[in-house]
Amino acid sequence: MNVTCSQCSAKYAISDERVRGRRVRIKCKRCSESFIVDGTELEAAGTAPDGATETDTHGPGPSDASQASTEGAPSDLWMVALTDDNTQEMELAQVIDAYTAGTIDQYSYIWREGMSDWLTPFDIPEIAEPLTARGFQRVSEDLAAPSAGGDQVV
Repeated sequence: MNVTCSQCSAKYAISDERVRGRRVRIKCKRCSESFIVDGTELEAAGTAPDGATETDTHGPGPSDASQASTEGAPSDLWMVALTDDNTQEMELAQVIDAYTAGTIDQYSYIWREGMSDWLTPFDIPEIAEPLTARGFQRVSEDLAAPSAGGDQVV
């Protein structure tokens, strides 16, 4: 299903399986406007082939067809913003592996159906717990940025 943000006209291609039989609120990655995608007509038509994928480059949805397979229920899949223009669906283990590999970091945004907004990994308990168990921790802003009174090179 192809949809367009009513505010900024960003275009999205959403897999029919993600919206079939229900209305889904999507937040535009470009302008942050929320809009509704109505998939109730799809339930009656039932025309989407299995394995349909999302190809959006500006918001929710995987950009890799292999990630859009029906390996897990939609509620088990996380939308991970790898860059501003690239999001992918991942299972929890894949999210943890992506963090471990450095593909995503503590500032990456992650979302899942039922969440009101995109959050960072350590703001999501289901992701923060396995990361902490592997020895990762959120770097505080105090440690990440040099202090104003720190050593200066003259």
